[in-house]
Amino acid sequence: MKTGPEVEAKFRLQPGQSAAIAAILGHPDRTLSQVDTYFDVGDRVLRIRVEDGLPYLTRKDAATRTPDGIKSRHEVEQPLAEVVEDLLPGPGL
Repeated sequence: MKTGPEVEAKFRLQPGQSAAIAAILGHPDRTLSQVDTYFDVGDRVLRIRVEDGLPYLTRKDAATRTPDGIKSRHEVEQPLAEVVEDLLPGPGL
């Protein structure tokens, strides 16, 4: 299980900026596949993420925002199989 604060800032790139960023940072050693499904519950979020074929469940608590647009909130993520096992204990699941 991973737990802790999530802090994010989002920026819109202008045409050509992504190539400039790639030139500075280089290219990734690997790529991964992610599919996210979000369930919004007021100011909280429940997300199921399938990453490289493995499902994870993430709970995101209410966020606080700074005047310059940086968002911070507590996040808990764990493999979906562990969540199901905790909810429905028993052999063979």
